[in-house]
Amino acid sequence: MKSLPSLRWSGLLGCAAALFTWFLPVIAHAEREFEWHPLKMEGRDYLSAEEIGRFYDLKLRRDGKKIFLEKLADKKAVSISMEVGSPECVMNGLKFIFITPVIEADSVVQISRSDLSRVLDPVLRPELIKTSGHLETVILDPDSGGDDRGTTAGDALQIARMAARDLEAMGFKVVLTRDEAGAVAPEKRLELANAVEGGAAFVGVRFDSGEHGKRGIRTAPLSFHKDAPADDKLVQGDLGPASMALASGVHSSASQMLRMPSEQSKTYMVDLGIQPSYDAVFSKLKHPAIFFSVGCLSDPEDAKLLRNEGYRATLAKSISSGIRRYQAATGR
Repeated sequence: MKSLPSLRWSGLLGCAAALFTWFLPVIAHAEREFEWHPLKMEGRDYLSAEEIGRFYDLKLRRDGKKIFLEKLADKKAVSISMEVGSPECVMNGLKFIFITPVIEADSVVQISRSDLSRVLDPVLRPELIKTSGHLETVILDPDSGGDDRGTTAGDALQIARMAARDLEAMGFKVVLTRDEAGAVAPEKRLELANAVEGGAAFVGVRFDSGEHGKRGIRTAPLSFHKDAPADDKLVQGDLGPASMALASGVHSSASQMLRMPSEQSKTYMVDLGIQPSYDAVFSKLKHPAIFFSVGCLSDPEDAKLLRNEGYRATLAKSISSGIRRYQAATGR
């Protein structure tokens, strides 16, 4: 199996002042072929961490179950850390959640090919992402709320309205899928979003229900396929990588803006990372799309934060800032 020709990439991740903080600076060998040796296990294709490192010119280092792919260079350091048995991957401080945990077979660390193509590659090779052109319009979809989500319609709507003001001040057109506290059917919101022409991005503002005891912020790039995202046959087309780029921009903004000096603070946000999501209705969107879950009002700690107007304004600002990063990076 041969790869596409490797190209030259640039970007910065980990510098809070940079626009491209969610991109990794990888430079691979120009115009070369690469022979992969996939391992088939339980119906999935896996690729070794060593081969992945060689493809992206990253050095493999191991410490017990912990795996590191690194590139040390002046102002262009890359650090990717994973752990055998865990789906969590941290790229220069930004947390991603794989669908399939990292495994070990015959003392060789393996990563599923779908996680490589869906998560790692769009971040490592952003210039290969195809978008619909220059970003002109941002579609904000505030959750309608309900007791099952531990939230109310007005909470997400207020954050969306604040983000809309920020985005309009930046020169973007903004479409709100609802502008009143009442619920609007998902199909109706989908219809409104798909009526937008030209370059657009969809951001759903959500609250988690907390049924699994998890509080914090997570960002979910949408899967654009009829099957569940755990299926290795998932085909996202052009929108999958662009949605991952959009999620990376917004989540990195949020993680930077909401991080306290002390990570041990119990009264601040918890980073649940970036994890792809599937929605039967919104998988029919024709624009790159994410769900930005800003917390859980049924959790006492999150509820305390989310009652604070300044905190909500910061959430809104992280959306507008993340959109700017996405535009600047994919519009190059």
